[in-house]
Amino acid sequence: MFMDARQPPRKIAGYNPVATAGDCTYDAEAAEKAVQFFPRVLKFTTGLRAGEPFQLEQWQADVVRTMFGWKRPDGSRRYRQVAIFVPRKNGKSTWIAGLTAYVLFCDAEAGAECYCAASDKDQASLVFNTAATMIRKSSLAKRCKIRDSVKRVIYGDSFLRAIPANEGGSHGFNTHFMVGDELHAWPGREFHDVLHTSTGARAQPLELYITTAGYDRLSICYEKYTYAKQVRDGKIDDETFLPVVYEAEETDDWTSPEIWKKANPNLGVSVSLEYIERECEKAKQNPAYENTFRRLHLNQWTSQEIRWLQMDHWRKCDLIPGDLSDELPVFGGLDLSAVSDFTAWLLVQRSENGIRCRGHYWLPQEKADEYARVANLPIAQWVKDGWLTLINGRRIEHSYIHARIKQDSLRYGVQCVGFDPWNMEQLRQDLDGEGYQMIEVRQGYSSLSGPAKELERQILGHSLDHGGDPILEWMAENAVAKIDENGNVRPVKGKGAHKIDGIVALLNAIHVLQTVQPESQATGTVMFV
Repeated sequence: MFMDARQPPRKIAGYNPVATAGDCTYDAEAAEKAVQFFPRVLKFTTGLRAGEPFQLEQWQADVVRTMFGWKRPDGSRRYRQVAIFVPRKNGKSTWIAGLTAYVLFCDAEAGAECYCAASDKDQASLVFNTAATMIRKSSLAKRCKIRDSVKRVIYGDSFLRAIPANEGGSHGFNTHFMVGDELHAWPGREFHDVLHTSTGARAQPLELYITTAGYDRLSICYEKYTYAKQVRDGKIDDETFLPVVYEAEETDDWTSPEIWKKANPNLGVSVSLEYIERECEKAKQNPAYENTFRRLHLNQWTSQEIRWLQMDHWRKCDLIPGDLSDELPVFGGLDLSAVSDFTAWLLVQRSENGIRCRGHYWLPQEKADEYARVANLPIAQWVKDGWLTLINGRRIEHSYIHARIKQDSLRYGVQCVGFDPWNMEQLRQDLDGEGYQMIEVRQGYSSLSGPAKELERQILGHSLDHGGDPILEWMAENAVAKIDENGNVRPVKGKGAHKIDGIVALLNAIHVLQTVQPESQATGTVMFV
């Protein structure tokens, strides 16, 4: 049930608007007008509640009352900036779309310019499209023109428009209302500053930022987040700024259902407890996903990098002694050293149980002595056991790698080689000229995330047969996962002598395993899919 509509909300995610009101007063009628606009005018447009009146949840209604109920002595709105930090799947896009419609049609601002702003065109269109659909399915449709092709809703001399950051360099805005969606993804601060400074000529402009947490603590988003918490906690006195921060604290137990509820005000409504339980279990099993879970579902600012592979699971993956099967297709992955480091060559094949891989490595003798001394690596043992070949001098001549690839191709009929293009041009031309199928694997998220997630799955399922490769195990321990905004993964090395060349070569091999469809082993040819 809702609170007494005549009284202002006193607790907004830990913030007390009454305590900081100064000479501002609460207009209960204005607050209820904004809240009741939702169920009286708008309907849900998607999901199980599609077609039902848009009834706000208690926490949403409290925020709306606070935004529109508090007034200055001159009758204008108290709050000029609202920063809402809330995890994903808490109904923010639908809610903010409804707020956008309310301001456009009910604010009585002459020539109002309203913007749905985001980092790119697709993101900027999300709130706009939801708002346009709501308007189209309501009585408001007869009062405006909707231009989907240019992402505009025109209402008299006012309009709502979607605008991405790459189109926001102009200084010709005269902004009355702006939704800044997913602020953590905005490039730099110029786009924010252009829109913020464009509100100066308006009597009661409103900037509404809504976002999940991010990685970059030098960003405009983190600056806004820090400011919001300081206002919330009374460390900064700013009666015009409304902070709404739903998050788990750094010291909270991120696996606790109580903490999930604390961070997710819509838990059990737009985001199910079962879903969060499932995602948490996934994060507990997979360190590379832990930061993603904590950032997206608990709204915690995390590092973009995290220790990647679970080595206790890795050590349970040495399944079958011996070599690769000569009856199954084999694919290669190669990662060349810059000058004086490890070069890695990995062979993979898909077996009945999962993926089987075997590797070989090269290292200059001079560098080997350094690793044995400084990093205490068992270089001599690796050489003795046949995993590593030491090369006299300071660099590895490509002729050694070329000879090994030819040897393995004669033995297994290697069908395709995936390679990091850096420093590969001459060797690629040589192998290409001999009829080898070579596939360039760019070392970015688009090429490596699929193989990286497949490797994670194989390790967690104990279905990666790595043959007890000690060098690959050392490199797996060194690998750090770098994760982008969409949860894509690519490995990077840690600090110091933490090499990951074998893991990179393995991902290159898995990439071609996933993207190339082998024909019969007899033909030795491949067919691309």
